[in-house]
Amino acid sequence: MTTYYISKNGNNANSGLSLALAKRTMFDAGANLGALEAASSGDTILFDDGVYVDSEIESSAGVACIVTAKGIAIDSVNPYGATIASSSTGDSIVKTSGSFSGLTLTFGKITLSGYGGYLPPIGIKFSPTATATLDLGGVVINAVSTRSVYLSQANTVTVTIRGDGVTINDSPAAIYAPTLGPADILLKNVKCINNAVTTNTAAIYLKATAAGSNIQIINPVINSNLATAFPGATYSAIQIISSDNALVYNPFVTLTTDSVAAGHGGGYGVEMKSASTTITAHNNRIIGGTINIDVFGGIGALVGTDGATAYDNKSNSCVIKGVTVNCGSKFEGAGGHGVMGGNNTGTLLQGNIVKGASLGVLLKATTTGLIIGNKTYNCTGKHIYLKGCTSCNVESNESYLATTDTGSALYFGVNIATNNATCLAKNNIIVGSGVIAAKYVTRDASQDVTLSNNLYITDSDATLPAAVANVGATDYATVAAYLAAVEANGGNLSERPNISILECNASGLFISPVPGLHIPI
Repeated sequence: MTTYYISKNGNNANSGLSLALAKRTMFDAGANLGALEAASSGDTILFDDGVYVDSEIESSAGVACIVTAKGIAIDSVNPYGATIASSSTGDSIVKTSGSFSGLTLTFGKITLSGYGGYLPPIGIKFSPTATATLDLGGVVINAVSTRSVYLSQANTVTVTIRGDGVTINDSPAAIYAPTLGPADILLKNVKCINNAVTTNTAAIYLKATAAGSNIQIINPVINSNLATAFPGATYSAIQIISSDNALVYNPFVTLTTDSVAAGHGGGYGVEMKSASTTITAHNNRIIGGTINIDVFGGIGALVGTDGATAYDNKSNSCVIKGVTVNCGSKFEGAGGHGVMGGNNTGTLLQGNIVKGASLGVLLKATTTGLIIGNKTYNCTGKHIYLKGCTSCNVESNESYLATTDTGSALYFGVNIATNNATCLAKNNIIVGSGVIAAKYVTRDASQDVTLSNNLYITDSDATLPAAVANVGATDYATVAAYLAAVEANGGNLSERPNISILECNASGLFISPVPGLHIPI
């Protein structure tokens, strides 16, 4: 394997084998060879410090981007010292061509960018014809108009994608792969900053159209702002479709909009689902992280589908665990959901925190799902919600009602024509503070949900609504009356005017001002 150098002071008559004997361009129209022409697959090309424009990439007339059928590595002599800048009318800055088969295209700590006000459509276009690898390394891509990294290959082609520390600025679709098949993708520490999104897409969009994809995204940071002109559809920070065993770990997502008018589109923080009647998206996981979302509706974290589709029950045994979703007023006012599993079997929503959504934590049309150990705050519609589920449990969650809440802490309702059946809500804690408009519990007579051993706590400053609960079309004015008539265990703590719940201690026990009262969770 050989290393070739390109320098602003180089000459294509040089060998290119050292910085002192650097070449000037990647291609040469004359008798000499540019660095890429001299290189073979497996070789590395290093750019010395500086900005390399079209004429320094291609010294002859023609396409002024790097087009390679060789498996090379492109890097800077000094980390991020070199920028490859395109102001041409080509479709990308770097792309593969020909029979790119059995090869690896590698990037190091180098910058690719539009130049002189021109925004190339694509930064890196990877189009292998057979098994191949794209290693993005720590590449930085700036100012690309449509897709910074675009995988364009048949879904029968096996691809491996790697990247650690990739940074993408001002590109609405940072990493876009619409035809994955047997793919192995591992992206770590990817950072995407999109300041003025105007199109319906996703910052990271990975869609399988054949079975066999394996996707892991670790520690992504995505900050996207939907422009005022954003259309009335949705944008996703991360969207993974039809991939089994996919993982998004510890995402930090901020999704906002400049628009002041509803109808300019909503968004998803992390969305994992199937969009195929034959390809599943089972065992998808969203673990940890923070999602800050303030667009006009959508869902903070979703596994499965929202609404009856042909793809129902194609995203089973999925998990959302340990995610914090912070919702703004636009998102909340447009009915935004915090954490949701939909139209699937065996979904687990565990240990999540949702603040300020319209719907906090939700299972919809799900069988044998579990909502456990979540915390919801100031959710104006419904805090914990089972909608048309079968054999699902709601256990050991905490819901904190505030003055702005108008729905219910625990809500059990119909999904289209399907009621909840053989469901159980037990050991949940509901705390009311201030002037509360919300009900503690809503469950009509058609909902087969057993309520047992839930704890209802009213702070000393709280004023309860006229109907604190509604079960079987019966309103209950006090928690005590509700407990006696509805709860399977009628002896739970109810209205205690001097109780105020504080934080957990080191043993995981709630601490109360009432001496000796510690409530284990």
